[in-house]
Amino acid sequence: MNSVGKSHINNKLIAKNTILLYFRMLFAMGVSLYTSNVVLSQLGIVDFGVFEAVAGAVTMLSFLSGAMSTGTQRYLSFAIAKNDESELSKTFSVTLSIHSLIAIIAFIFSETYGLWLVNNVLEIPEQSVVAANWIYQFAVLSFMITITQVPYHAMIIAHERMGVFAYITIVEVILKLGIVILLQYIVMDKLTLYGGSLCVVSIIIGAMYRLYCLRNFPSSKYKFIWEPRFFKELISYAGWNLWGNLASVASRQGLVILVNTFFGPAVNTAQALAYKVNISIAQFVGGFQMAMNPQMVKSYAVGHIDEMLKLMKRGAKLSFLLMFLLIVPVIFHIDYILGLWLKFTPAYTAIFCQLTLITSLIDSFAGPLMTGAQATGRIKLYQSVVGGILLFSLPLSYILLRLGYPPQTIFVVSIAISLIAFVARLFVLQRILPFSVGAFVKQVVMRPLILCAITVSAYLYLNIQVDTFFEFILSVVTVELVAVILVALIGVNRDERKFVYSKIKTLIKNKFA
Repeated sequence: MNSVGKSHINNKLIAKNTILLYFRMLFAMGVSLYTSNVVLSQLGIVDFGVFEAVAGAVTMLSFLSGAMSTGTQRYLSFAIAKNDESELSKTFSVTLSIHSLIAIIAFIFSETYGLWLVNNVLEIPEQSVVAANWIYQFAVLSFMITITQVPYHAMIIAHERMGVFAYITIVEVILKLGIVILLQYIVMDKLTLYGGSLCVVSIIIGAMYRLYCLRNFPSSKYKFIWEPRFFKELISYAGWNLWGNLASVASRQGLVILVNTFFGPAVNTAQALAYKVNISIAQFVGGFQMAMNPQMVKSYAVGHIDEMLKLMKRGAKLSFLLMFLLIVPVIFHIDYILGLWLKFTPAYTAIFCQLTLITSLIDSFAGPLMTGAQATGRIKLYQSVVGGILLFSLPLSYILLRLGYPPQTIFVVSIAISLIAFVARLFVLQRILPFSVGAFVKQVVMRPLILCAITVSAYLYLNIQVDTFFEFILSVVTVELVAVILVALIGVNRDERKFVYSKIKTLIKNKFA
């Protein structure tokens, strides 16, 4: 199928939504990094690790909602692209019914196997067992709310109302900041208080998303619809996503439990801090991809396949370059950054952060590629192959830890698995789209790799050391300036430079006109 008709890509909307999501993430990242430090100091290394391990036991179930999330967004975007309000309303109601069923299944699973896992497998100090069980119940309730919230999130994303996420995130972050302030003055069990307060925040935020959708999208009013064919289509689509999301969640949250079992909650704390640093940075790339994804799906829905492929390639390259610009100074100055951020740095935190960021750099290519596969609806091969590869990280890490390897081994395994999964994604896409692996490597991968090699070699050669805050800022500004110049000269081609420059000019013009 070739592209036909007028271009369906709305670059201005992509740029606007990206900026909105960036402001949202900057604010959230700043407060999140501050609150993590305060929570760590208030709970202590062990209790902080207990919270992350117990919450991780529930988060493992997120593959259930994740399986439906991408499918929900795809079908809603298709209905919007075709301007079919009836189809949009039906899709929303059916997906909400399915998510409600998933929430019930998750609850049953959580109160049986999950509860056994917390009390019989996780390494929890005796004095924290009661608090851990309370945290677990709060996490289960929060998770059920999150599951039933997916269709509302998907509705907002499909309509490309990214500003809503920015505003609601501000409310969420302020509430979480209030929890941290409260934590410093309340004498009661702080571990239980923290878990319960986060649960209350999830209820409030869930209600805000629902109210917004009900007031702004008539199609988000739930009606029970029994249409077996459509149920079967959505469940079938979600089934393969289920496998892919199970692999993705297991490759991360399964490793949290693995680390807890082998090394205890103190090392879980280092692992959790590394994940927080990684999430804070990766959200910037996620915001860019979130703004682009609906345009990719809508382009495919109306037959503009060539434009969808152009967006996919451009999104993959720019995601990698953006991620690279963000992580380079963090990787090379991680000890100084952790010293600024934390009052005390748990063992292994620095090396965990560095290895996790390298994994995310590789995975930054993956988002647009997965959206391209999801848009086609032909995801069986993609999810079965890629999911199988990702899931392999868990048994391989277990074997190596049993052989006595140190905890950072699991992150080295993750890097290797991410590289293999990236190659597999390319060859699978070649089977389901008019897509050439060789052309993708030449057009998308080679320039960023050359840029990486030059920048890292320069950093290693100069061996920049920072001892003061001024030296740190000077180093970051210098390196980022050089990296941006290299991106402009080497990382992108002429058309991509024109695309980026035009978007910047448009944003400046709209801002100051």
